[in-house]
Amino acid sequence: MIVLNGPVIKELDFNYGASVMRVGRQANTSIGRFLRLYMRNIPGLRIAPGQTDKASIAQTFNVVLAENEDAVSEMDWQPFSVDRGFKAGDNVVTVQSCMSISPPCYSGGNTPLEHMETIAEIIGRRSMGYWTATSARNGLMFPLLCLGPSIASVIAKGGWKKDDIRQYLYESVRFPARVLEHLDRQTSGHKVSLYQLAGEGLISKDFAESEDPDRLVPVFLRPDWIGIVVSGDPGRNQSKGYMENQRQGVPVSRKMIVPHP
Repeated sequence: MIVLNGPVIKELDFNYGASVMRVGRQANTSIGRFLRLYMRNIPGLRIAPGQTDKASIAQTFNVVLAENEDAVSEMDWQPFSVDRGFKAGDNVVTVQSCMSISPPCYSGGNTPLEHMETIAEIIGRRSMGYWTATSARNGLMFPLLCLGPSIASVIAKGGWKKDDIRQYLYESVRFPARVLEHLDRQTSGHKVSLYQLAGEGLISKDFAESEDPDRLVPVFLRPDWIGIVVSGDPGRNQSKGYMENQRQGVPVSRKMIVPHP
């Protein structure tokens, strides 16, 4: 998964509007395809005769997700690259793993809460809750939320910042601990105790308020680990969530120096 920020988006004609994640626009597609070719030929993540890359069913490459920085500026938010520690206006590339994608999430309403309730249910509970205990066991969880510009605009006009979105998702998206631990056993075969992990300081104490297996615990390990990008068709009310593979490490961001003639 590649997220792009900065003036280079317009300079190289990246799509950041409708069908932003569809194969087709040359800039978005060629770099996504290059990354996949690199992964096959340099690290060796390829399917040789009689072998496999160990994925169960797998998916193809993602094209570049370019942020709509014009829309971000209009709503007085900071772009994703600033969240990653860079200055506004820097050309920044962020790369992270992506093992699953939520279904399209359509939300409507005139208040932030109306949109966030739907996003929390479709993207948080139904798509990302499945991986919470696995993430806790590995100590990493960096989900990425892509908000359509029209949705982000309503949320921003309601006075919410990105941190308000993160905190809402952390506090409101919860599951019984036993359900999350059971999902991890089905996924990995491991028996994990969220109470024990919290007691060892590996995850928040919010996971160990009691030993009751039916206590509600957060789906997201830490609110500040939730990435938020604004992109997509400004005329549609759709968002999507992208879940990373925790064992493949943290997102990495680098500033680009673009040579000019």
